[in-house]
Amino acid sequence: MTLSPRKPTRVMLLLTAMLVLTVPHLLAAERSNINITGYVIDAQLDPAEHTLKATARVTFTATDTVSAAIFELHNALKVDSVTDEQHHQLSGERGPNATISVALPAPMSKGGDCDLHVGLWRNAQRQRRRVRYEGLKVASIGDPISYLLYAGRWFPMVGYMTDRLPRKSMFTVPAGYRVVGSGSTGSPRSAAGGQQYSFNWAKPSFPGTIIAGKFNEPIAVAGSPNVRVYLTDAHKQSGTEYAQTAVEGIRLLRRVLR
Repeated sequence: MTLSPRKPTRVMLLLTAMLVLTVPHLLAAERSNINITGYVIDAQLDPAEHTLKATARVTFTATDTVSAAIFELHNALKVDSVTDEQHHQLSGERGPNATISVALPAPMSKGGDCDLHVGLWRNAQRQRRRVRYEGLKVASIGDPISYLLYAGRWFPMVGYMTDRLPRKSMFTVPAGYRVVGSGSTGSPRSAAGGQQYSFNWAKPSFPGTIIAGKFNEPIAVAGSPNVRVYLTDAHKQSGTEYAQTAVEGIRLLRRVLR
């Protein structure tokens, strides 16, 4: 998403719209038979090819006797493989409403724990059209900016906007890109294909949004020590205006959430 310093009202309206769009999902959410307790996600972004490749280790507990684990996963994602903690290959099949059903090797009783490893990737041709949700772009992989919003369901999840959980993730991007997300654990390290950024969000929450781009050093916002503005070369001259727009949008969001 690009914030325009000349149109702060548009930014505020967009923030409000994103809040409103969560309401139908909260009202219509179906009770899941599993409760995810943690993630470890290892992902690689290739902006030039518009592709995402990732594996996710998903830990969950059964809230009832279950023979299959059903996750929400955007239809633009294809699943390569699913294995359990003993490395047994499992069957993962697509279901209705952007879901995937994984048949478990044996039924799980209520309270039972399971650890699955899901390998997935995004089809490059489909990704060029970008992923939309009710009119909003929620995922895009390209140059100079890529973003994967929580609403895009780009990783296996249950209980959209209701299931709070911790998450660890590693994102590898080509040299020259920066990755922004919740729970940054410091400077990137060298990795095959570029640089790897690590994120560790230990508190139960919704840490599912990642933004990567050819950003310059972040700009601090006066009076808001927790806010940083990331800009590409094309917009670095408007840093102060962008920062002010960001502050106004955050103030509106706080008022709405009261």
